Amino acid sequence: MTGHETVSTPNINSAGVEVVSQLSRLAEIEDDWNDLAENAVEQNAFYEPWFCIPAIEHLGGQTQLLFIWDKSDAPGGEQQRLVGFFPLEEQQKFRHASIRYKRLWKHNQCFLCTPLVRKGAEKAAFGYFFDWLRSEGQPGAMFHFEFVRGDGPFISCLNSFLNESGIPHVESDRFERALIEPPSDSEEYIRKNIGGKNRKEYRRLRRRLSDESELSVHTLDDSADAARFAEEFLQLESSGWKGEQGDALLQSSAESSFVRDFVRRGYDGGHIEGIWFSNEQGPVAMKLNLLTGDGAFAFKICYDEQYSKFSPGVLLELEYIDYLSSRKKVNWCDSCAAPVHFMINRLWSERRVITSLLAGTGNAKGNLIIWLDPKLKALYHFIKRLFGRGPKSDI
Repeated sequence: MTGHETVSTPNINSAGVEVVSQLSRLAEIEDDWNDLAENAVEQNAFYEPWFCIPAIEHLGGQTQLLFIWDKSDAPGGEQQRLVGFFPLEEQQKFRHASIRYKRLWKHNQCFLCTPLVRKGAEKAAFGYFFDWLRSEGQPGAMFHFEFVRGDGPFISCLNSFLNESGIPHVESDRFERALIEPPSDSEEYIRKNIGGKNRKEYRRLRRRLSDESELSVHTLDDSADAARFAEEFLQLESSGWKGEQGDALLQSSAESSFVRDFVRRGYDGGHIEGIWFSNEQGPVAMKLNLLTGDGAFAFKICYDEQYSKFSPGVLLELEYIDYLSSRKKVNWCDSCAAPVHFMINRLWSERRVITSLLAGTGNAKGNLIIWLDPKLKALYHFIKRLFGRGPKSDI
């Protein structure tokens, strides 16, 4: 799906699945979508309308948007309610095998792909979803639940459904990334995670940075202007190494428009958290988070590289730990970082599991891949241990 594509007329079929291909239809069901997001078994800001609609409009490719409806159990229950949202994309290759399959949609700025499934309606949502996957005219040898949370209620419900339904499935990947649960005492939390020598050095760098130019701390919820924040963030990120490598958000008209759009939408709904350092010359370091329910996702952080000798990114993360300890509305923040990330892994001591799971759709070739995948991975790791290195592979 592209931002202005009209493939077919939206329609809820007998299985309760609506494949949406028009932005106008998304606007019509946005209230239902928001209600689903608020009552999902597991919240995911990246699939909520304020973030996802801008992504569809500016970054979407050949994306299928599946909305799953079921009859309400309220009195008179003829009215349908939204019980699931699964954005999908088609792939032609899995590892080294040429095979056509579907997976959850993951664009470059999406760091979690857990679908939205209504709490209490998990079995109905999964049932309709797999019926649709197995239906005639839906090509795909298997389905890949890629990049979902691996230690939460969604994966537990999914595994229970797959086991009860006799659907073959296997975990294809698993890793941990940094998470923080706000401490009651930020100084004690930092003391436990950072040695005394490093703490002393960071205090010295903070003093030197303040001495060089008067440093102030700002938060977006102090009535700052969201549009200005987004623009300054884009400018600051592009001024550093990402700009030199051509990877900055501002260097892509689609990605910069996406950021401006979701910050505007998200701020209006209370989903944007920003904290930054500034001096007389402008922003020194900025951190942009996405808020959902009682948690947050750390979307991006950037800093002015003329101050790099003061480690402004680390100093801002330390400031954020202190900020979190006094902010009661956020019970966790997912770093969205790579599993091997020296700075954040050292500062944040909790961890979140991210997993990927292959599930069958009734196709023999897909079932064979699901059966073979763990055996091939075991063989790869055996060879790696035996010879000290493995063959070139993305297993």
